[in-house]
Amino acid sequence: MRRLADHRDPFPALACVAQPLEEVGQQCVRLLLARIAAPDAAPERLLLEPSLVVRDSVCAPGGDAPETDLVK
Repeated sequence: MRRLADHRDPFPALACVAQPLEEVGQQCVRLLLARIAAPDAAPERLLLEPSLVVRDSVCAPGGDAPETDLVK
């Protein structure tokens, strides 16, 4: 996951949704090549699964931080 360019880290660390960027790129190339090979074919729709990045902002007040940074 890309981080915003900033000299400060937010507190508490915020949970976010990470997009599967490598898979997005691979699927874009595959779809583009398929469209070039068959321009009249019906469009294809894809739904790629994001990942929830769990951080301090989802902990109970005064609770411990999650053991891991990434949860699917």
